[in-house]
Amino acid sequence: MLENKEHVYFFTDYMNHISYVKFIAAVRERKIPFGYLGSRNVEQLVKQIYDDLC
Repeated sequence: MLENKEHVYFFTDYMNHISYVKFIAAVRERKIPFGYLGSRNVEQLVKQIYDDLC
């Protein structure tokens, strides 16, 4: 699932702890940059991702 990904975002409201720990370990192992999404507002999410990637 993480192959060829340039950046990964976690929306932790919908992840259980076990899944989160596994994904974080996999992302770090592959040295993929990651961030967290903390809003349900689509406009805010798009702005956050745009700001992060530009």
